[in-house]
Amino acid sequence: MNYIGSKYSLLSFLEESINTVIDGDCSVFCDLFAGTGIVGSHFKDKGYCIIANDIQYYSYVLNRHYIGNHTELEFEKLRIVIPGIEYSLNKSIFVCDYLSQLEGVEGFVFNNYCDGGTSRGKIQRQYFSDENGKKCDAIRVTIEKWKNEGLINEDEYFFLLASLLESIDKYANTASVYGAFLKKLKKTAQKTFKLEPAKLITNDQEHQVYNEDINTLLKRITGDVLYLDPPYNREKAKKTKVFDVDGINLEEHCVCESCGSGQPRLN
Repeated sequence: MNYIGSKYSLLSFLEESINTVIDGDCSVFCDLFAGTGIVGSHFKDKGYCIIANDIQYYSYVLNRHYIGNHTELEFEKLRIVIPGIEYSLNKSIFVCDYLSQLEGVEGFVFNNYCDGGTSRGKIQRQYFSDENGKKCDAIRVTIEKWKNEGLINEDEYFFLLASLLESIDKYANTASVYGAFLKKLKKTAQKTFKLEPAKLITNDQEHQVYNEDINTLLKRITGDVLYLDPPYNREKAKKTKVFDVDGINLEEHCVCESCGSGQPRLN
């Protein structure tokens, strides 16, 4: 998804840099400002056991799937509501296709982020087309209903939420991020929304995913590699503490430093 500060383009650099200072005995990778989970997912794919954390709940949702889920999802209990799913070779795709065909409803997204739902209010918004906003609401309501009825387990629940977050972002009527919407619906925002399954990285490791303050979490976990990518815009930087781990001041061992503008730069 669109995300300011994503390290996708730096994954090779990060892996090479980390490999120069660790040995073959390192197996637990801690990513404690996980964001969209792009770094943790990369090292999970390399065979590491991942401990991921972020205080933002949307981030927890993404990481709970990308990091936490590591075996194929079966959706066994959905057989009673989705005919034919037991014969599908890829049940995740089958469930997403089913949800994509739901009739839209006027819910939270439509009423707060679409032109049709906000046209009579004080603030008009057009982050999504009316059709896609309603479709998103229908899918979100159905996912929660299935969870409350015990038709999906926790792994399946967070897979579906992550898939919805990733998918609806591709139909947003924004330039890139959600600071503002465009006056007219752009071409991609006019397309009919389709729920696509979020990527699943399978391996034989058990992973841990948290939605906590890092200052509290650091006291309870142990690992081999500690990767920290804290918020670094000027306002958030003022509130970001310098962490002390096992008596080591991380500010003295950081791979970056602040330039005059308050933004980090590589040494």
